[in-house]
Amino acid sequence: MLLICVPGQVTADQDAWITPSDEEMNAGREGVRNAMISADTSLDRWSSGNGWRSYLLWIDLAKAVDSDAGFDVVELAESRNRLLPIFTRLADNHSGLERTEFQDLRVAIRKHVQQINAVLMRRGPQEAEARRKRMEELVSVNRWTAAAQSEYNAHVRWLDDHLQPLPINAASANWDNFTASVSSNFIRDATRTSVTDPTDVFECIVGTRVIGTGTTSGTGWLEPVASNGGARLAARFSGVLNSDTVGYNGPVRIYSDGITQLNGVAMLALDSNGLRRLSTDVDAAADSQTKAISTNFKGFLDRVVRKVASRKAAESKSQANRESSFKARQSFLKRFENETHQQVSDGNASFHNQLRLPLLRRDLIPGSWIWVSERYTLNTRMRFDGRNRPSSLVGVPQHFNNGDHSSGIQVLIHQSFVDNVAEGYFGGRSQKLSQVGQAIDDKSDSQAGDDVVVILDDFQPLRSVFDNDTLTFHLLPKQIVTAGRETGGLVIKVSYRVQRDGNVWQLRRSAAPTVEPLPSFSRKPRLDASGSAMRVVIEPRLEADLPETLPLTLPWLDGSEAYDSVPKAVRELRIADVQVFGGWLSLSLQ
Repeated sequence: MLLICVPGQVTADQDAWITPSDEEMNAGREGVRNAMISADTSLDRWSSGNGWRSYLLWIDLAKAVDSDAGFDVVELAESRNRLLPIFTRLADNHSGLERTEFQDLRVAIRKHVQQINAVLMRRGPQEAEARRKRMEELVSVNRWTAAAQSEYNAHVRWLDDHLQPLPINAASANWDNFTASVSSNFIRDATRTSVTDPTDVFECIVGTRVIGTGTTSGTGWLEPVASNGGARLAARFSGVLNSDTVGYNGPVRIYSDGITQLNGVAMLALDSNGLRRLSTDVDAAADSQTKAISTNFKGFLDRVVRKVASRKAAESKSQANRESSFKARQSFLKRFENETHQQVSDGNASFHNQLRLPLLRRDLIPGSWIWVSERYTLNTRMRFDGRNRPSSLVGVPQHFNNGDHSSGIQVLIHQSFVDNVAEGYFGGRSQKLSQVGQAIDDKSDSQAGDDVVVILDDFQPLRSVFDNDTLTFHLLPKQIVTAGRETGGLVIKVSYRVQRDGNVWQLRRSAAPTVEPLPSFSRKPRLDASGSAMRVVIEPRLEADLPETLPLTLPWLDGSEAYDSVPKAVRELRIADVQVFGGWLSLSLQ
């Protein structure tokens, strides 16, 4: 069985090509203008506002929506060419771009670009009709291979990007397209921290002034706690305070060794909004042993006073331990709360700064993101959508037999997850062919020189097929530039097969990279003269530049600068098993 998620029921004639009216086009431009005014107001409050206006191509944005272009194809094409680089830059990972006004501007630009796509699309009615028929064929056959899922998603994206309705029978539910399960053993090992904290002792116990030094030593760690109300983590500490003190009571000095057992637990909640502390509880149990007693007297009087002091110390030991335990608990509670508050604050800031905000700036917040804790695992699953579009079709999650789950991390990634991530991170970006796999340039106007520069599609830069232990990637450029020549309508196809070489997993190229015509369903796709000439240039370069094998390693290994800051348990993680089938990539880390 397969569940599909697409927009709500279609009421329009699904065989018609819907073109926005003059009023709708004007409303689209007005939406961009209003969003621009709102963003401009925020930029006025920034000291670097003018620099941001320059970076975000503010003048081009104003020109793109300044005039009423109607349905003049030349002006509309020019407007789209101005809007798309702005849309790409608005999705950069810069602080501030996650604000609502910039999100609204991205949404308004995208909607207006979709309107322009609908007006400018050549053979739009024929292509839409052919794609809908193909979607209906896939639904009727109901054999959802990885390739069928990928193709169906491509049709959904194409129709959505051109403001066209989907087949009525395409509405249903969906699966999550990313799941991860982290074992409690690994969480404990990765978070276990040894603590040694010297301290001074200044107390008054049963009327005796106590002064000395102490050292708190112990271990702190995290572990998941079974819960029906979302993910719960227990931040635990277990240790001991060893003290060496002197009690002053008049002419008597009592020398003691103290041992105080300390235990603390803070309950934490983890969800898609971050980490927060729910409660804190601590316990302290003190016990002291008298080492010696001295007085200010000498001779017979000294012996008598010491004997009396020793008897009184023994009589008051239980009371002294209770009082010491109470005060130690108060002191430990304050320190434990401060420590956990700071760690939760740091963890939450890291969660937001490194994960949530970058996703928010790219409009990639998951449509559903659930965290669940069980006794032995911490689990998360998400439906990771594309930017402002419905979730992709996702096949039933596969249950892979990939070994021991008690001491590592299990991850399931659907091909649609990769496509949707690529849309937010790589859409509209440019990449030199000789540097494929390296950092993506954030400027879509890079000069090619003698190299080949691929400028990726703004809304669908990648289409993936994961099946039969092979990862196939279709790179979808909107433009390829080399030696002053430009062309579009091409797809670059690269395939790698997962295999094991001894104890190392790697990707080995399973076929020569190819350049193919952009898929078309209303007529047979073919390369024109420009595309054929570009293929002659690109395919040999891909063959020469793309590595034959790629080791599957973790980013913090192999001499990474962050290596020393990574916990030992994380540094020791290795990819133990990799399986690819039915649209899913399964990774087992041990």
